[in-house]
Amino acid sequence: MVLSEETKKEMLELSRSPSLRRDLEALASHRINPWGQGDSLLMDKLLEFLTQYNEFINHRPRTFKIIIDKVAKL
Repeated sequence: MVLSEETKKEMLELSRSPSLRRDLEALASHRINPWGQGDSLLMDKLLEFLTQYNEFINHRPRTFKIIIDKVAKL
């Protein structure tokens, strides 16, 4: 997406706003990670969420199929 010159100018002016900067810092200071503490991911919480979400959207589980591959490159 290409921004117009007017939009770029407006964003540059907003970035210099002390009140906007304070507001964004306040938001960032109250942000929490629902899946863990710090950088660690709590897999139990994530799996519980995904399980409940699949139940909510009425996702029908598929049967497990073993992946047979001799060469697997990422």
